[in-house]
Amino acid sequence: MGVRPNLPWEPAVSSVIFFTITLFFALNQTMDAMASIVFAEIIIMALVYKGYKQVRDQVKLASLAGVIAASGLGLVYGGSCT
Repeated sequence: MGVRPNLPWEPAVSSVIFFTITLFFALNQTMDAMASIVFAEIIIMALVYKGYKQVRDQVKLASLAGVIAASGLGLVYGGSCT
């Protein structure tokens, strides 16, 4: 299956997806959390600037942006574990 890094803990499940998610949260959660606050503000400001004044429309489009961002992060972090 390949060489596994020397970690101070063993994953509970030897699944590639679970291992990737565990490693992602263990190493990158602080920077991702800080950046997500800034990115959320930028997205909301851009939506208001584009003319989406109703909160319902802002939530709908911001959720779509979140799904796209999560998919991209999944591809990047999921693909880097092999």
